[in-house]
Amino acid sequence: MNKHLFEFFKTISKPNSTYDCDNSQTGLIERTADAFARNTNQCIYISNAQSPEFFYTSGKFERLLGLTAEKVKEMGFRFYLDFVPEEEHRILYTAFKEGQIFLLNQLPAERTEYNISCDIHVLNSRKKLLVHQTATPILLGRDGMPLLSLCIMKPSIMHEAGNIVVKRKSHRAFYKYDMDKGEWIKESGIILNETEHGILLLSSQGYKMEDIANKLCKSLDTIKSSKRRLFLKMDVSNLQEAMAFAEYYDLI
Repeated sequence: MNKHLFEFFKTISKPNSTYDCDNSQTGLIERTADAFARNTNQCIYISNAQSPEFFYTSGKFERLLGLTAEKVKEMGFRFYLDFVPEEEHRILYTAFKEGQIFLLNQLPAERTEYNISCDIHVLNSRKKLLVHQTATPILLGRDGMPLLSLCIMKPSIMHEAGNIVVKRKSHRAFYKYDMDKGEWIKESGIILNETEHGILLLSSQGYKMEDIANKLCKSLDTIKSSKRRLFLKMDVSNLQEAMAFAEYYDLI
């Protein structure tokens, strides 16, 4: 067990008088999360800075990891310690700690506009599954720090663990943490033109290149050349990878 990660979780899950949790707010948040979870295949949970247990967990954990929602909720932050390989605890520790410091440097009114994500392996029947985890503050305490955070876990499109990223709502640029240098690096992100966006959107709906050309009122050659440029821009080799990339970086 990673000592630093364990101590960090003990710190952030300790009841604190500066937090003010209104029952009407939390009730609405729980019902909203449950409604969202019923309409997605992703694992949804809400972490609680006042408790070592999670505030809410969806039933999709059973499909992904073979764990009931009640079990994951009860485990809370210990879930990371027990189901993430120890060699990747440093990634989690860095994501949580540096993400928290990053939020502290933002205006309190803007902190819920950011999300923090990383890729980690979780153990599923002794097999390792690479997942992409995102955490978004949804309720702040009176001290301006996250009280409840909406977390989403789903299979990752990446090939290795790491990839600690902070994104802000409606902003194309994002920050990626360099663990070797110990600093955030700002990246400009990718801009899709109208044709590229149309190719991804229509491809996700099952349309072939000929149909996409007709719908976008472009020649087939134009669509094919736009697709090639899109693959180069994303550094992918097929449409499946391109659509996964677009979803990962919120491009469509």
